[in-house]
Amino acid sequence: MLQLLENETTNAVIISFPGEMSQNDFLDMRSYFESNYFNKNIFNIIIDCGALTNPPSIAYGVFCSLTRDSMRKGGRLCFTNINPLVKKVMDRIHVTEQINIFENKDDAISSYQYQ
Repeated sequence: MLQLLENETTNAVIISFPGEMSQNDFLDMRSYFESNYFNKNIFNIIIDCGALTNPPSIAYGVFCSLTRDSMRKGGRLCFTNINPLVKKVMDRIHVTEQINIFENKDDAISSYQYQ
């Protein structure tokens, strides 16, 4: 799996994709989050999708799974900087009904201040 870029804020960790990711990267992502974040009691996560312009179909299921896993542990996971074409696909397959999406990182960060 590609190394994800990480930045901490007061109430959440911001994770950025370094570029396009393969199907195998997304297959490994759930276990990566489990060992690197959830097992360390980090449940409030912002995922910056600015570098993703053409994710594989499995990515949408992984996004929903990560959101559900975070919520089950008492946290919240959200996404930001989603490419408009990717967002359109998410709308059509109803992923946007299951995940939190913000236009930019500042909006996502401020949403954790009122949690």
